[in-house]
Formats: sequence, C-alpha cells, structure tokens
Amino acid sequence: TTSNIGPWISGNAPFQAGVIDAFPPGTPAVLGGIDAADNGQNLVTTYLFRKNFTLNAEQANINNWSLDYVFDDGAIVYINGTEVFRSAGIPDGVITTTTLSGLGEETSRSSSQVDLSGILDEGPNTIAVELHQTTLDSSDAGFLLDLLPASSSPTAGFAFVDDTFEGTNDAGSADGTLNPNGGFSGGGIDVTIGGKNFLTGFFNPASSGGWKKTFTVAEASSIEVSVRYRMVLDSSYEGDEFGQALLEIDGVRYGNSSGNSLSQLNGGAGVNQDTGWRVYTNSIFLAAGEHDIVLGAYNNQSNSGTEVTQVFFDDIQIGTPARPAAICGPNSQIAGRDVLSLTGGELAPGQSCSFRVGVSIPASAPFGDYKNRTSLISTVVGGRRLVGFPATDTLDVVPIPLAFSSSFSPSNISLNGTSTLTFSIDNQGSQAEATDVTFSATLPDGMALAAAPEATSTCGGDLTATAGGNTFNFSNGTIGAGEVCTVTVDVVGQTTGNLNMTSGNLLSTLGDSGTTSSTLSINPPPAFSMSFTPDEINAGQVSTLTLTIDNRASNAPATDLNLTNELPDGLILANPSNARTTCQGGSLLAISGTDQFSYSGGTVPAGQICTVSVGITSSEGANYLNTTQKLTSSLGDSGTASDSLDVLPTVSLALNVTGSTPTVLAGSGRDNLGYVVIITNNGPSTATNIVIDFAETLPPGVIVENALAGLGTYDQSSWTIPALGTGGEATLGITYTVPQDTQAGTNSIVATATLTSVDQVNLNQANNSATETTSIVAGVDLIVTKTGSDDPVIAGSGNGNLSYLIEVTNRGPLAATGLELTHIPSLGDGIPIESVTPSIGAFNNQTWTVGDLAVGATASLEISLTVGPSAEAASPGFTSTSSVSAVDQAQINTGDESVTSSRNITREVDLTVLAESSRDPVLAGFNLPQNLFHTLTVTNQGPSDASGVSLQLSEILPEGVTVDSINPANETIFADSIWSVGNLAAGNSSSIIYYFQVPGTVTGGADLISSQATVNSSNEPLLNPEDDANSITTDIVSPSNTEIAGEDIKLDFQTGLFKQVVTITNNNLGALPAFRVLVGGLPIGVTVANSQGDVLGNSFLLFNQALESGESIELTVEYLQADASGGFEPTFEIELLDQVENQSAGEGVEVDRCEVLENGDVLIEFPSQIGATYTVQYSQNGEAWNNVVPDITAGGTRLQWIDNGPPKTISHPSGEKLRLYRVIKRDADQ
Repeated sequence: TTSNIGPWISGNAPFQAGVIDAFPPGTPAVLGGIDAADNGQNLVTTYLFRKNFTLNAEQANINNWSLDYVFDDGAIVYINGTEVFRSAGIPDGVITTTTLSGLGEETSRSSSQVDLSGILDEGPNTIAVELHQTTLDSSDAGFLLDLLPASSSPTAGFAFVDDTFEGTNDAGSADGTLNPNGGFSGGGIDVTIGGKNFLTGFFNPASSGGWKKTFTVAEASSIEVSVRYRMVLDSSYEGDEFGQALLEIDGVRYGNSSGNSLSQLNGGAGVNQDTGWRVYTNSIFLAAGEHDIVLGAYNNQSNSGTEVTQVFFDDIQIGTPARPAAICGPNSQIAGRDVLSLTGGELAPGQSCSFRVGVSIPASAPFGDYKNRTSLISTVVGGRRLVGFPATDTLDVVPIPLAFSSSFSPSNISLNGTSTLTFSIDNQGSQAEATDVTFSATLPDGMALAAAPEATSTCGGDLTATAGGNTFNFSNGTIGAGEVCTVTVDVVGQTTGNLNMTSGNLLSTLGDSGTTSSTLSINPPPAFSMSFTPDEINAGQVSTLTLTIDNRASNAPATDLNLTNELPDGLILANPSNARTTCQGGSLLAISGTDQFSYSGGTVPAGQICTVSVGITSSEGANYLNTTQKLTSSLGDSGTASDSLDVLPTVSLALNVTGSTPTVLAGSGRDNLGYVVIITNNGPSTATNIVIDFAETLPPGVIVENALAGLGTYDQSSWTIPALGTGGEATLGITYTVPQDTQAGTNSIVATATLTSVDQVNLNQANNSATETTSIVAGVDLIVTKTGSDDPVIAGSGNGNLSYLIEVTNRGPLAATGLELTHIPSLGDGIPIESVTPSIGAFNNQTWTVGDLAVGATASLEISLTVGPSAEAASPGFTSTSSVSAVDQAQINTGDESVTSSRNITREVDLTVLAESSRDPVLAGFNLPQNLFHTLTVTNQGPSDASGVSLQLSEILPEGVTVDSINPANETIFADSIWSVGNLAAGNSSSIIYYFQVPGTVTGGADLISSQATVNSSNEPLLNPEDDANSITTDIVSPSNTEIAGEDIKLDFQTGLFKQVVTITNNNLGALPAFRVLVGGLPIGVTVANSQGDVLGNSFLLFNQALESGESIELTVEYLQADASGGFEPTFEIELLDQVENQSAGEGVEVDRCEVLENGDVLIEFPSQIGATYTVQYSQNGEAWNNVVPDITAGGTRLQWIDNGPPKTISHPSGEKLRLYRVIKRDADQ
C-alpha cells in the first residue's frame, strides 16, 4: 500500500514538474522538491498519489482492463491496496521511498493489460500511484494514467507490426505510436510510413505498417466493426505515388475506396492532403473463435525524406457496443436482455437523449419484416405523471446473395501456355447456407480447356469440363454460412491477345449473384534480330554485334531469356569484348579471344526492347555469315537471328637491318662483319608473296662470304617469302670479311633492305625500308682491368690491408707504343700508400709509363695501402681510377680502357671495461671526506678507433654512504647515469672516478658498496661483448660494528693512578687494521696518564695492530687525579686507522733495566738524550718486531717505559711465555 497523501489535484493534464516530452505545453507543475536541496539535488525522490472512484456491479465484474500511461520515471500502481502493475524501470523486490527507478519512456504513451479479477468492488474503489525518480539530479517528474475496460480502450490489445500489407519487405520504413493527443476523442494510435531519402534511380520498394490485435467471437455471427480514421499525405508525393489507409480482418481487406482501402490519396497535388476524420462501419460474418484485425497504412513508394503518409485511428469498436450507462441523466439505468427497460431518466427542458442497442439476428430466423415497438413513455413533471406515445421501427431480414468473382493465374501466359481459371464463391456475408449453386462459362475464341483440365471444386456439386472444349458447367453446389469455396479449371491460350471470359449467372437458394468476368493475356515470344555495326571492317578492327530482343507486342515480361552464339571460324570476341546488355538481370558471358558468347536468365519487360551487344574482330579477310542458336524465354521460342560481316585482309610489315658491329676492325679475322635483315608481320592477316630487295655498298677489298635465308629464297639481291603469318618473323643473314689492308673510313659499308611487293594491303608504309652502316678502323684495342678482393677493409686491421692489381692488355691488331696510364686514387685521412710496383716501365706522380706493349701482352701495376685505425667508415671508403692517358696508335673498341677500383671501409672495436677500488675494505669514518673511490676505465683494444662511445654507470650504496663527487676524464661528460666518452682511439683508455664518503656511523659488511659500468653505445660494431661490462665491490669495516666494555675504575696504590680495563670486540666481518680509543667525559683535573695523543681535546690510546673479526682485546687506561678522589665516568669512542708500518731504521739503545713488577707489568729503563725520539719494539721470537705507538720524546737523561698490555702491546706481558724488548733512537729525518 501507499501513503494517504492526496487527494489528486483535478485538471485536464497530468501532474508534472519540469518539462516532460510526452506532456503538452502548459501542463501545471504541482510537485515540489526538484533541485531544492542545498547541494542542488532533489529533496524528494518518491511521490505518492491516491484517488477514489465508483463502479457499478457490471463494471466491477469486468476482469480485463487496460492501463494507458506515461511515467517519468517509474511507478507502481495499486488498486484497493493490491499492487497490479510495476513499470519496466522499477526493480524487483521490496521497494522503499528512496528506491530509484530506471529511465521511463517519456515521449509517447504506453499501454499494458491488467487482470483485476477479485480486486474491484461494486461501489467505492481506490487507485494509488507511487512515482519514483531515476536519480537525485533528475530535472523533472510526472505521470499520466487512464484505467479503461479493455473492450473500450482504443488501443487495448494492439501491437505494432512492420511490413503488414501487400507483402512489403522494407524494414524500418514504418513506425507506429500510441498518441495521447492524436485521437478524435482522446488518445489513439497512428502509423507513419515513407520518408525515405533515396538517390534518384535507386530501386525504392513499397512500405507498410499496422496495428494488429487478436479478438475472440463466441459464436458465428455477423459482427459489426466500426473505426474512425484520418489520413494525411505530404505535398511532395509525385503523380505515380499514393498512400492508403487499410483495414484487414483475417487477411481480407475491407473498405470503400481504391483497392478495398478505407481511403487512398494520390500524389501530384502539390499541397498536403487530409481526409479529415471519417467513420467506416461494416457488418462482417465471422466464425466462432479467434480472429485478427489489422489497422494501418501502405504507400507504393517514396523518394524523399518529406514524402510521408500518416494515418490515425480512434473509436475502434468490434461487435455489439457495450450497454450504455447513465445515458439519460446520472441516475438512469437500462436493464433486461430480450426486453429492455429504461428507468431513472432525467431531462432538463429542451434536452433529449438517445442510445444504441445491438440486435443479434439468429441464423435460423426466417427472411421477412420484423416490427419493433416500445411501451408508452412515462415521466413525472411538476408532480404530474405524463405519458408519451411508443416508438416503432421495422427491420427487414433478407437473404444475402453469394459474392461471385473469377481470376486467371497467371493472368499473362505465352502462346499455348496454361493458366488456371478460378471461380470464387463467397458466403461470408450471410448466416444462411447456400444450396443448388449453379453456373456455366463459355470460353472466348482462342482459349480452350487444357488437354488435362484438372477441374476441381471445394463447393461439392458436379463439374463438366471436356478437354479441348470451350464450355464449362457447375451444378448442385453447397456453401455453408460464412464460408468461401472455389471452382477451378485449366485453360490454354491458342491465339495471342487479351481474351475476356464472362460466365453465366451464378444461381443459388440465396438468389441470383450475377456473372463474373476476367481477362487472360496470351503473349507472343519476343522478336529476335541481329546487326553488325559497321558491317565492313579491316582485319584487326572491331565491329559491334547487336542482338535485339523486342517484346513490344507482349503484355507480359519475357523472363528466363536464353541465347547462345557460336561465331563462324575466323571471328572471335574482341579484347576488350565490350559485352553489355540493356536487359534486366541475367548473366552475360563473353570472354575476349573466344569464338562464342551467351546470355541467360534475363528479362525484357512487357512492351519494351532490350539488346545484347559484344565486340567482334577477325585477323583474316572473308565474308562471315553469323547465325545464333534459338532465343528461348518464358514466352516461348523466338527462333534464330543472322547477319553478315565483311572483313578485308591487311598486314603490317616492318623491316630492320642490324650489323654485327658498328665499327669493324680491319684484319680482325674472316667473317668479321655480318648483317641480318629481319621482316616482321604484325598482322592481323597472313602476308603472302613478299619480295625484298637487298643492296650493299662495299669498299675495295671487302669480300662477301655467305648469304642464308631463314624463310623463302635469296638470289641476286632479291629475297622472296611465299607466306608469313601474323606475328611471324623471317631473317636473312649475310657475312663479310674486311681484310687488314682495307682503307679505314666512317660509314664506308652500307646495307639497305627495301620491301618491293606483297599481296595484301600493308598498313605500315613508313617501315618499308631499312639501312645499316659500318665504319672501318685500324689501331690498337687496349683493355684495362682490376684484380683484387672486393671485401670491405677493416680500419686498423694491419699494414698493407688494402691491395689490388691494375692490368693493361693490348688486343691488337697493332703493337702499342708510347703507352701511358694515369692512376688517380681518392684517399681519405688515415689511408697512406705503402707501395706502387709496376711490372714494366715506371710510376711517378700518378702516371704509369708503360712504353711498348706487344699484341697479346699484359702489363701490371701493384698498389698496396694501409687503412689505419682512424680511417672513417664509408661506402665506398676508397676509390681509384686507372685510365689509358696516351698511346701512339688510334684506339678501337673504346670504353674498356679505364677501370675504377673501390673498397668499402668498416670499423670494428673491442671495448673492455675495468673497475678498481682504492681500498678494500674501507674504514668507515677514516680519512674523510673522500675515504673511498672507485675507478671505472674503458679501453679500446682496437683494431679501429671508436666513436660515439658511452657507458651506462650505476652504483649501489648502503644507508649513510654518499657519492662525494664524480670526476670523468677530460673531454668526457657524465649526466643521467650515462658517461659519454665520445672518440676513443685504438689502444687508448679513459677513466671516471667515483669518490665516496663513508662516515663512521655506517654499518659494516661485505660487498656493500658496488659500482657497475656497461658499454652503452658505439658507432662501430663491438667485438668480444663478454668484456663490455665490469663491476667492483668494497667491504666496509665500521666502528659501528665494534663493542667497547669498560670495567670498574680502580686505584693502583703503587703508582697512584686510577686504572680501568677496556675490552674492544670486533664484530665486523673483516679485521680492524688499527684503531684508537678516544677517551672523553673526564672532569677538570683528570687526565689520561698513558695517553698516546689527543684528538679535538680527547686523549686516545692507539692499538696499531690488526684485530681479527670476532676477536677482542683488553686495553688499560690509566687516569691521573691529583686528589685521587675518583667519582668520574669516562666515555669511549672507536676511531679506525690504517696500521703504521714497523720501522727498524735507527741506532739501538742499551737497556740497563728490564724488570717484572708485582702486577705483571714489565718496566724498562734506559739512558736518553733530551729532545731525542725513541721507539720501543717488542717481539715473540726476535725476528719479527712490532713498534709501540706512539714514540717517546725524552725530557731528561733517563726514560722509563712500562708494558701494561694493550694498547701499547697486543697483550699483557704476564700472559706471554716470552716477550723480547728493544729501544731504537730515531734519526732526525725520520
């Protein structure tokens, strides 16, 4: 159920807020909450409405109702608290006031059927609507709702269907809408078709669409169908276009206009045409059961977007109208079935009322007049009862004659073809059975019953149809009420023309139905003819063969056209064939160069002519008679077609004379000159009786050797050829000897061939003669060649890595004298000439002086060069030209007396990468800031210089370690991890140094600092890529990985010093080479008695020996406090150092006292010189000595030194079995 808000606000339009497409302008906006929230969204997403309405008993008993609605956006409809409908956008399941709907259809009304069985009550009822928005930003809300009995809803049960009439197949060109305002008395349905904007000349089919509904008739009877309609045709329709409003029931069309349409409007009027609202009513007999009604529109075509047909429908009534309620005042009622009574009527002065009552006539009712009479009419006016006369009228029940029609199928046939004549007898308009159905028909002249008439009847009765006869009789037929039956017989057409058949009268118990007529068109086959254009051509030219198919004498199209033409020998299809047809459809097969073509499957429309044409040619002359095979079609055999083509033979002859050489060398041998005469027939015909004259001009001494004709005969300068086919070629060869003593001269030998006669017309008169000349020379034929490898040379691959041999050969016939050649090399930088060695003569300043060279002799010049590593890679990288520059004799056969040498030069480099560390491990905090550096070096191992060299560099650093600086070598650049080295000569190297800062706070470990270098680029190919990358890692030894533990401070009463044992443990992975312990936190008055120096005010003890990983050492710190009061707590810090090398140089000092004290310490006393420096050394074996750090500077003439263990020595002497001591006096320069 919904809330109780309301009541509905009355008005002539639906409730809404905002603008909704389906609602007319001016609709009041009565809803609130749109865009009213602070953020601009809607305060309300769900609206609730309620309305009360009253039903009488008859209305409450109606089960099937129709909801006509528009919802923006979605809604649920309740009647008497029961949900009866949920729009498509409302989700399934439980709905709350905040549920959002999907989008609704806002542009047109929708209709849905609801079953209200058991929901409606007689008397008061309630309808409620729960309206939901689609989003919180929805700009509008509203709805429109009508609840109507399904029987009285103008659109109830109708569904739109495309392509509903005339078998149209043009999807998408029709549309139907439920129009809330387009009806006559309210909402209605409409159909829009057409509006197709096709290009001119395109096939544009018809279109249609309609609204379809299925309804049920309880018992067979005449059913009254009434519909109100209106049609509008756009002004742009043309004269051959039209639109129709249509009504069909069970496929049968009803209407009073053209083609049984409700209305037809024809185009060409130039203005919009509107029928206005009209009413069509018809009583149609329908059998019991389901039936289909379709209301819609059809147009035969539309050629523009504006050619639109619209049809509107409203007030659709099928069957007896519902009994009217309250037709004479609000309290009036009509009761009864066979006897009707009107009570409770009220009429004001001057008013009147009326109502219609449907009357059903039983099928068994006898024909005749039936008079209907009302009772007296009584009413009360002013307290007085008044009585009016009764009303009367007469109903005449008469028989409805049978409908009688006939048709031929097909209605167009060929001569001697067969058609089926069908008589249709229709009793749908009557409720009475028709018996004794009888009729006869006499066929017109030229038409006869078929050899097998195949006479049939669905009406029962008797048939008489004699094969070959012209009469037909049917009798004793029976047709039930509301039925249709047919009588058929096959006929043949014996003569051409339009033959009209008119039957005799159709008689039955329902009366005389009159005659029926139909026309059968019997059509002749199309006329068939042929023509050549032009009808005379030269061989090789093209004539157009046209076949004409003339169907102007027929009322039917000739379909399935089939023809084949096999051309006579000598004729073929031209290339291209230019095959084309004006017939409709079909397949035309015409392949160039073949001797036949065909056309099949085409159509020539009724009353029209079409043609098939191809190009024809021939290479041989003749008169050709061409005859097709028979043309057949759906209209029969059209016979053959013939025509003749004259072809005149022609040839195109071409002469050519070629010599074996343009210049002959006198004395170069027998048959050293030859001429070939060539004649070619380019057709198109065969050339016969060809005669060619051959004339020659020869200097004294030249000898004619041999003459050979490849075709025909040659005699006394005349060459005769009997026949030469198209494309054929014939040759005549003649050889000569030009001896050594023949005088030289230019064009001194002349040969001319001339065509003198041929039987055919020669189309190529311009090529009837050809001449060739030859010059005579005497001299030397010098040839210069080069020998050597053509493989590329690798720069830097070794001395003499580019060599080649230049040779000059004299082929005579004369010996060469005064012979010189130039050799001009093109050398780039880095390519020096090593040697030039001639086999004979001398070479100087790019000139090779050969001197004399006998016939057949060869001289050579050997050149050796070195392509050094700096030579640029190029293609080619080296060229040289060697040419004959001087010779005493004339040169013959020139063109080969010069040669060019070239070699490509490439580079290859082998780049190696080396990575080095300044130390390993690095001591954290020692020698800052740059206490570690990595050096990355790239070396070019050759063989060539490298260019464009760059390396990709990277480093891995633990936390706390930083790169202090990066120093690339001069003329190299480092940026964004790329070290751009640039050019690197073979054998050269370049380095880049990474300086690191490793503070004492860094945690120690193995391989913690890493640098990598990889060759990134080089313009040259790289050799041995395995050494193109390298890396270096460095361990860290750190004070952070050591532990310092101090014991309690104790007073040594013997020395008056406070002593404290401090234990240092090395937790690094590597040894500590040396370190010092910084003592801090001492108050004023407390000093370190055994301090070995101070750093920044802090005394330290030095341990100048290695402390291995995992080992510990105990050091004794001695404190001096004047009052020996104690109470101080020192602090300790480890500072790592490199071990100071032991030094033994210097003068030994005699020790005069070495004593072990009570606590195990060792006291050493020796004489000293004031200001001198002494080093104490100790040893386990007397061979390896260790220095005690620091040295001692004497302040008096005697010194005492005590070994109390670390940090002075590696361990306390009491723990050693043997410890030797000595004292060295340092030299002044140490």
